[in-house]
Amino acid sequence: MLLELFLQALSVLLLALIVEKTPDNLGPIADLITGIVNKSSIISENLSPYRQNDGKDISVFPTSSSESIETYDFIIVGASPSGSALANRLSEVGKWNIIVLEAGGMPSPLTTIPVQCTLLSFTAYDWGAHTEPQEQHCRGNVEALTYVKTNLTDPEHPTWPDIELIFLAGTPATDFGLYIRQIFNIPKETFNVVWKPLIGKPGFTVLTQLMHPISVGYIRLRSKDSLDEPRYFTNFFSDPENIDVRAHIAGIREGQRIVSQPTMQRYGARIVDTPIPGCANFTFDTDEYWECAIRELTGSLWHQQSTCKMGPKEDKTAVVDAKLRVHGLKGLRVIDTGVIPRSISAHLTGPAYMIGEKGADIIKQDWGELRSSDQS
Repeated sequence: MLLELFLQALSVLLLALIVEKTPDNLGPIADLITGIVNKSSIISENLSPYRQNDGKDISVFPTSSSESIETYDFIIVGASPSGSALANRLSEVGKWNIIVLEAGGMPSPLTTIPVQCTLLSFTAYDWGAHTEPQEQHCRGNVEALTYVKTNLTDPEHPTWPDIELIFLAGTPATDFGLYIRQIFNIPKETFNVVWKPLIGKPGFTVLTQLMHPISVGYIRLRSKDSLDEPRYFTNFFSDPENIDVRAHIAGIREGQRIVSQPTMQRYGARIVDTPIPGCANFTFDTDEYWECAIRELTGSLWHQQSTCKMGPKEDKTAVVDAKLRVHGLKGLRVIDTGVIPRSISAHLTGPAYMIGEKGADIIKQDWGELRSSDQS
């Protein structure tokens, strides 16, 4: 069993390292990787869709499709939960040709394992979009979740939680600073001071995630070139009353309360009190210290939403109508979480699938392939 787990971990690591490579430029290493994958029964079972025609070996390295279609009825950009659901449902109409455009080349075994999806970050399978640097922030396997309603709740929605606490069974030191550090945008210098001394020690992380930020970002064109990536301005922590930062601090205090309970103290859990670089001039664990730390270490958890708000044409802030069609343009729809008018108190995967399903029904109905009574 231990051997199988070792082979599985080793092969996934190798696949992660060569995800952008081909057998030609890897030489003998390609045969070694293929051999490791095929000798592990666990991996062979998980990657069965990539088994070759002889039914024995798995094709580790993807090959291009020779099929060519001149025209498509629908072009879907991005195989997100929304895009995947949309493509799946539209393909039920046999006469339609559909193509999904996604970052990276052909799929590989690594792209078929959901739990390994984060390993695709910072590779060719990642769109590689980055936000613009801003002074007020970013200066530097989930085990449990809970939602917190602080005393900063929006008075218009008094029952909505403000903060989600995310408990991770690990720290940026768990993987020696190779991956988690990058995901959470932690500078190497900060990692070396705070987390490097923790390498090899057990630990966990409590993240505070703001559910309904007051601060609002925006997107601008970088140039007239349609292939040029837009500029993304998050505007984190820019609200004049500093409510977003105060809500994060309230979340930190709740996390500390949970960690102080007997269940956690059985394991001697304690907060790491090494000051975040740039915040050493503040007394540790004061609100002032945590505001500094929050502004130094800010990250996003892929929950982008409300960038293409649904609303009537008269609403100057709306991008799409009730049928997800972009105002003023023909043949273009936005079918993802960008159309949500304002942030929601939840993770976005479920809503994203729902939007993809609903978008497919709308398109089918518009083209006479679905009656109103047939909608799911």
